[in-house]
Amino acid sequence: MKSLNPLNPPYQGEVRLIDTHCHLDFPHFADDLGAVIARAQEYGVERMISIGCRLPAARRAIELSEQFAGVFAAVGIHPTDIEATFAQDFVEIEKLAENNKVVAIGETGLDFFRPENPSSILQHEAFARHVEMAKKLGKPVIIHLRSARKELEAFLKQNHDFPFVIHCFSEDWAFAKQVFDWGGLISFTGIVTFKNVDQSLIEVATKAPLNKIMVETDAPFLAPMPERGKRNEPAFTRRTAEFLAELRAEDFAEFAQQTTQNAERFFGI
Repeated sequence: MKSLNPLNPPYQGEVRLIDTHCHLDFPHFADDLGAVIARAQEYGVERMISIGCRLPAARRAIELSEQFAGVFAAVGIHPTDIEATFAQDFVEIEKLAENNKVVAIGETGLDFFRPENPSSILQHEAFARHVEMAKKLGKPVIIHLRSARKELEAFLKQNHDFPFVIHCFSEDWAFAKQVFDWGGLISFTGIVTFKNVDQSLIEVATKAPLNKIMVETDAPFLAPMPERGKRNEPAFTRRTAEFLAELRAEDFAEFAQQTTQNAERFFGI
């Protein structure tokens, strides 16, 4: 596959992209956040969803959405941050979620990757509560999944009557197809561009219907090739989008337009 176009000089506005998942509140951006956001918009990433995955981060995500044009917020408690007393924080999360700049609930979900992660019972309880809140507010859910595929499948099999996206998708085609059948979307990060990527993810990226996918960075992590090893940032959404369009043998402008429309529809922005 040929190398991606360089991010210098700037593109001249021929496409519009949305980074559907980034963490602008992280300390990695403390010194130059304004420049990061301006650079993203310079390269066609006009909007971005900043994810608040614990209470202080949720507050900060909303602050950033009110400070910067093109930034929106999602609020929730990440499954690895769930504590026995999470219900106390969740009272305020529910209030924050009513803000008009909050366009999604999450990220929430299930993560059993590390033995020290919160218990399955606690994670399931928190996940269900996020979904209940999202339904009440009429907002979509951003789902985090790691080492918990069977458990998430069991949950969604019984309860999928709400808009949801599996962010940072890294499962196989069989699971992706099930997600689509349940009405969900999937979102790709820079992982899909890695040289050592599992070919099952490449199969998903190739086969997935264009109206069922979105792109994201998960910044400041998972910078796509050829930026791997650097701090990831919303501008690099373009790298992943270009890679996917070429992989799928689709016109980049059309790919960008459709995935942007998918995000606009999903988040209501």
